[in-house]
Amino acid sequence: MSVPLACEAHQAGLILTNSPGGCFPRTIGLHLAGIPIRKGVRPQIVTAVRTATWASVNFKLRATFPRKLFPTMRGSLTVSALAGGASQLSVKAVYRPPLGAFGEFLNELLLHWFAARTIIELADAVARRIEHSPHAGRHLEGPAAPCQST
Repeated sequence: MSVPLACEAHQAGLILTNSPGGCFPRTIGLHLAGIPIRKGVRPQIVTAVRTATWASVNFKLRATFPRKLFPTMRGSLTVSALAGGASQLSVKAVYRPPLGAFGEFLNELLLHWFAARTIIELADAVARRIEHSPHAGRHLEGPAAPCQST
């Protein structure tokens, strides 16, 4: 899953790697039939690497409650430069369904759909936080949600 960023890759990479935990939302979820379904999450940063043209953060994302009912998602956020000074944020993530064989069954029916939507929301939320950071070079219209150290 990739989303465009409204700031240069170098700036976005600095923001992402200097305070990676602050770029994550504290709740995540989706809308189902217009009803928001959200859960609290706690990010754990595993590694953060930055070069001249890209930056990447490996993470684990866990539900805050009830932890045993939700999988731990492991993945990476990567900022990369595109032609013409544009940039993008890419999110790749995997998880193992909770609850053993029953969880595998539920995953086949529906949970994989929720996980895919969660990754989309995560990409959008992190991109907004990077773009609205005071260090992004310009402040975009709309509510600010800057990355801050946690």
